[in-house]
Amino acid sequence: MHRNRRIMTVLAVLAVALGIPLVDAGPAMAYGTRPASCNTASLCFYVNDQFRDGPGKLTQTSTNLGVYAHRSCGANSNYSWNNCMTSVWNATSACWHLYDLTGANAGGYHNLGPNDGYTNLGTQGSYNDRVSSVRRGSGRSCSF
Repeated sequence: MHRNRRIMTVLAVLAVALGIPLVDAGPAMAYGTRPASCNTASLCFYVNDQFRDGPGKLTQTSTNLGVYAHRSCGANSNYSWNNCMTSVWNATSACWHLYDLTGANAGGYHNLGPNDGYTNLGTQGSYNDRVSSVRRGSGRSCSF
């Protein structure tokens, strides 16, 4: 018991010395500022970088973005928002998970906190044209 406390103390000192946070920092901070086209409490997403060509808007979880049509998305996505998102802004007070598979709880995902966004999911989040479903959390926490 005493040994474990000593180990934890040493780890805490090392973490502080190396600049490693001791608590979960949550999702990364926003890239850019909220676009004028995303003026509602929605998750807003766009075909192109810098919040161009859109927005598609959601206020609740969607297990399949393929059911929402968008003519600019092209034949590869069946002209839907499935795998057709390059920039995104979360104008809600909740955290969202962006999933690379349909089902809104399958495959890899990326956190998007409240008032958070990406001008280019390819260079800033590695999720350009990879989002197939989204899940809205019940609050500001991105752990759900």
